[in-house]
Amino acid sequence: MTVPIRTARPGEHQRVLGFLQSTGLPWMDVGDTTVFLVAARDCETLAGVVGLDTEAGLLRSLAVGEVARGQGLGRRLVAAAEAEARASGMKRLHLLTTDARGFFESCGYVAVLATRPRPPLRPPRSSAPSAHRRPR
Repeated sequence: MTVPIRTARPGEHQRVLGFLQSTGLPWMDVGDTTVFLVAARDCETLAGVVGLDTEAGLLRSLAVGEVARGQGLGRRLVAAAEAEARASGMKRLHLLTTDARGFFESCGYVAVLATRPRPPLRPPRSSAPSAHRRPR
């Protein structure tokens, strides 16, 4: 069964942050300009999330729960975030990753040297490589 993807509802923010925390992704620096798309099997169970920082043009916080991995949900979440970015008028998306470079390259992202982020991006907290692409 295909898990539907939708924009996170008002009041789901803490659940999304808890999901990110449970997968080991950074969550404390998520700002008010981040829109989350969620894949939910029902009203209670999140299968995956992805964030889109609309101010910075940053694709962030892609996480898929263990039971939903290997089913293409990560790619579907990235595509949904790209569609949201396109609808918002964004021309380019950026991301930072330490361990998913191959995944994002297979989605069409290109690695770039992350020495000086372009405004309005804040400097990364780590030396994670970054990547970018134009939303499809």
